[in-house]
Amino acid sequence: MTDFNLSIDVLDVVGQYYPGLSMNERRRIAGAIVENFDYAMLCDDIHEYILDCAAYDNINLNDKVAPQIQSHLTAI
Repeated sequence: MTDFNLSIDVLDVVGQYYPGLSMNERRRIAGAIVENFDYAMLCDDIHEYILDCAAYDNINLNDKVAPQIQSHLTAI
């Protein structure tokens, strides 16, 4: 079964970019990111990729229902 979910461990990403940070510093930065980051831009990027993939696969989106933009993104 294919999993169609994306997840980002923000704490891990912070640590990968700045491995010299203490765990407390990583948690503080990751917490601020999770609380304040605008995840909507990720949905915009995915929408652009939908258009690209559909065009590549000759899938006509013109007669489909207009996009319903509702972000259901959560940070872990």
